[in-house]
Amino acid sequence: MISRLPERQKAVLIALLFLFIGLGIWFMPSKHPEGYLRASQAEEIAKDLEAQIEEVKSGLNPEQQVEAQRLELQWLQSKGQERPLFSDSLIRFWGQINPAVAAIFAKKKAEETGVEADLLDAAQRFLTVVSVMTEEDKSWAAVEAAGLFREVLNQSPELLEARRGLGTAIVEGAGAPMEGIGMLTKILEEYPNDVETILRLGQFSVLSSQFPKAIERFKMVLNIDSGRTEVHFLLGDAFLKAGNQDSAKLYFSRYREQLPSGMAKSSFDAWLSETLTTN
Repeated sequence: MISRLPERQKAVLIALLFLFIGLGIWFMPSKHPEGYLRASQAEEIAKDLEAQIEEVKSGLNPEQQVEAQRLELQWLQSKGQERPLFSDSLIRFWGQINPAVAAIFAKKKAEETGVEADLLDAAQRFLTVVSVMTEEDKSWAAVEAAGLFREVLNQSPELLEARRGLGTAIVEGAGAPMEGIGMLTKILEEYPNDVETILRLGQFSVLSSQFPKAIERFKMVLNIDSGRTEVHFLLGDAFLKAGNQDSAKLYFSRYREQLPSGMAKSSFDAWLSETLTTN
């Protein structure tokens, strides 16, 4: 479930790092699961998490293994006000190595503190890893995210970030997709210029092969906020999937201009060359 990302996904993740940071939602184009696991199935998947974390640890280099053990021991032995601080150190460590493990420890922290910000952080972390997991595990992560977003909404029923996150998690595998789409659509009715919601609906339009609708939504984002230049990548992807390589190249080129020189640009060029060749 949480061992290692496939090598090709690692390459894409690195190449598009700046896109994900810009979007703030870590969306990667991915196939939508054909079936959705229910919460009971997700719980079944989660039973062996501790064993899987140990498996991940065994794949670390010696220095990382020592550091992981040190940080976890500090966390386990900590009490009182210092405990959240050691939790944060553990979460930061895993966030750079395996985001799924980081999400699990973030959830442990949130369960201990019950603080809204911690619950929201854990929920977003699970939502982040949905797109880089296997089809089955996407539903596990989505259900985890949905549960945490619901806890946030119990404290703050109108919190936009949590409402948006819950709708997204439901579409990604935590329930009936159209229920989640309905929640996102309702948010957009209340907040017509909410860029993050438009982005999610645009991405789900791509996943359902509604490419003209996706393109319309992504262009809407740029009309609202021209500074969201990372959306050029999403437009390139939508045009490519729609079979329009010329427009895809145009928007990919605009996105590429925003990348710093060096590894980010060269990795993106390699990814784009392969992608255009296979489409």
